[in-house]
Amino acid sequence: MKRTTLVGLFDALASGFIWMVAMSTLPIVLARDWLERRLAAHGKRGAASNDRDVVLPSGT
Repeated sequence: MKRTTLVGLFDALASGFIWMVAMSTLPIVLARDWLERRLAAHGKRGAASNDRDVVLPSGT
C-alpha cells in the first residue's frame, strides 16, 4: 500500500473513534444539563452538584 493510503486509513479510523466518543458522551452531558435546569426551576439551585458549594472560614 502507498503511504497516502495508510495515512487515509489511519485518519478514517481516528475520525471514527473521535465521533464514537463524542456521541457516547453527548447523552450524559444533555442529561446533566437537563437535571440542573430542572432542579434550578424548583428552587434547588446547586443541588445537582455539591462541589460548587462555598465553605466560609470560621469566625466570619
